[in-house]
Amino acid sequence: TTNKPIDDTTVTSTSGTLTAPTNIPGGGTIIVTVTDADANRNPAAMDTVQVSFDKNNCPACTENVINLTETGVNTGIFNNNAAPFNPQVPLGLVVGDQVKVTYLDSDPTSNRPTQIVTIQGSDQCHGHDHCY
Repeated sequence: TTNKPIDDTTVTSTSGTLTAPTNIPGGGTIIVTVTDADANRNPAAMDTVQVSFDKNNCPACTENVINLTETGVNTGIFNNNAAPFNPQVPLGLVVGDQVKVTYLDSDPTSNRPTQIVTIQGSDQCHGHDHCY
């Protein structure tokens, strides 16, 4: 790994970790947390990182990119608690589909962690495919 200067601090480069649910109910939202010390570029401010959401195994499908905001000054922990993401409408997903969540780490050596989220049926769906 390499060391990257951040003001007067040096942080060892990391690939970061991504935490997201593996299943959500139909109509549910996804809250993502990324922990990445070297994404904390400015220790005096709250930084942002990006994650992408796309339909799993669908290279031609639309991808949505959202910003995750650092949870506080100089934490290196980022999430979208203030704006949970509902993947069904913008990605055209239905119950049973899977969403691939990818951390778009700006570090070129990163392995870009991903998580697959399955949209599960719920009692409100009554067996129908489209349950928003």
